[in-house]
Amino acid sequence: MILGEALLRSYVSFQAGSIRPLFHRTVASTVIERTDAVRNHALIEGAEFIATGTPPGFEFCTYGRISAQGLNEEPVPVEKAPGEFRILVLGDSFVEARQVPRKDNFCKVLERRLVERSGRAVRVINAGISSYSPLLGYLFFQNELVKFKPDLVIFAFFANDVFDDIRYTHNAKFAADGTPLAVTPGAPWPVFKRGENSERTADRQAAMRRPLSGASAWWPAHFYVAAIIEAAMAARKRNEASKSEPRNDEFFILENNEELAPLQQHGWRLSQKYLGYLKQACDASHSRLLLTSVPIASQITGHSSYDHFFFSGRPNDANQTNVQKIAGALNVTYVDLFAPLRRAPGGLYYPHDGHWTPKAHAVVAQVLEQRVWGMMTQP
Repeated sequence: MILGEALLRSYVSFQAGSIRPLFHRTVASTVIERTDAVRNHALIEGAEFIATGTPPGFEFCTYGRISAQGLNEEPVPVEKAPGEFRILVLGDSFVEARQVPRKDNFCKVLERRLVERSGRAVRVINAGISSYSPLLGYLFFQNELVKFKPDLVIFAFFANDVFDDIRYTHNAKFAADGTPLAVTPGAPWPVFKRGENSERTADRQAAMRRPLSGASAWWPAHFYVAAIIEAAMAARKRNEASKSEPRNDEFFILENNEELAPLQQHGWRLSQKYLGYLKQACDASHSRLLLTSVPIASQITGHSSYDHFFFSGRPNDANQTNVQKIAGALNVTYVDLFAPLRRAPGGLYYPHDGHWTPKAHAVVAQVLEQRVWGMMTQP
């Protein structure tokens, strides 16, 4: 057991690129979010963090620091360098990407590729924050990020953004003309009945997420051998529960359910409205806007996904087709990530965490490079 623990700690240290896991308790993700009066929640400025998957230290393990500007990014000068082409990337946890070293995030990979290709100064700013949606993305840009004067703004839409826009709207404050002003901290978590008891559905959804919350006892919190055993037991329980797994309300927009159609249409109208406000803010700052949509694992692999973003059954592609329609309505560029990721080899998503691996980030950067390069060379 002692030898096994020593070997496991050595492997975790290798994964993390740090010797710290050798001498400390089992690595656990750091909470680095605070409430925010305008945009509901924000990253804690200057906070150091550890991010890890399941079992702790093995799926991934990264160390980082949030900048004084509240970004998972190096400090960004407000003033652009002469001739610099500046890109700002908005989105949720797939953009923030605590799961990979900063250099492997698609923002940094895209930056390196564009610098090499263009021979000019290019800066790609990662402004992604977990659980952000078009509403919060607009508020973030309008109130804090417009000062960076980006030439291009990329918004990466994720499949649960419609759900988030619905719940954030409950806490939103608007000007007389309808312009969003703020989303106060906290937001309701609606549960959709779908013909069954809503309280029971909520309990089942909470039970499915519980095994993913990390070590819950003293031994797994201090020893990797115990953490692996606990993770294996939790996986077995989850596989048994998956036979009657509840639907995930976060992804109700990906269900072909007539009961949900009116709510889906309402949610898409909200998201389109907030993306429209973002487009107006970009126009006012002389920035161009590009939209793309991030698929969940099951949309790429073709089978059910029981990761953090669990989805029972085969989802439709509504998050791609609708965002593409919104891009057309707003007269902005849309980039398809679904087809390139489906053509790519496996290993694109962490199996328990559900976010992109460095392989997927590399694919996304390559796809975006082709379109962004064209926009850089256009007057």
